[in-house]
Amino acid sequence: MEDRVITVDANNSALHESVQEYALKMRGHVRILVDDEEKGSYVHFDDHNIIVNGAKKVMAVMIAKGDNSYKISGLELGTGHTNSSILDVTAPQANETHLATPMSPRTWIPVGNNYSPDSLNNNGIAKFTFVLAKGAGNGDGVVAYTEAGLWAVGDPDSTGATLFALETFPALIKNNSRQITFEWSIIF
Repeated sequence: MEDRVITVDANNSALHESVQEYALKMRGHVRILVDDEEKGSYVHFDDHNIIVNGAKKVMAVMIAKGDNSYKISGLELGTGHTNSSILDVTAPQANETHLATPMSPRTWIPVGNNYSPDSLNNNGIAKFTFVLAKGAGNGDGVVAYTEAGLWAVGDPDSTGATLFALETFPALIKNNSRQITFEWSIIF
């Protein structure tokens, strides 16, 4: 068997281009569906999301140790990342470690049965579905959610809990006449 030789210049540019060409690029996608008693069903948001730096730790521990406790554990909703209004949100950053403004008490949806092994298909997509029922997550009657975080290693109050992915979106109004479904995919 021959050794593979890559010729590089003083800046290692050939090596860098080769690595970039074959590097895995993990990314996410979030789709938010609303089932409203008056307006019917519609898509509120559908876009790619950011995988934050904490995901590196989660993936490294899962690969190196095979530690199943580092799996995705749930979804948290909050009301932060807003600018001048709840319809004007700031984009999340890779270095974020928690939601900007989590609810108190937290609006937390555990993974439970929302993920099944066959949702990891041949295309390298792991899909999680979280449902916030009509009677849940309504605060004092109405909440305008603007951020969502996907967590690993337990809920955000757990020791070692790690934010894996984060997304912001124009205000998603939640009350007892609306069921909200989050479809969150991690794409490899």
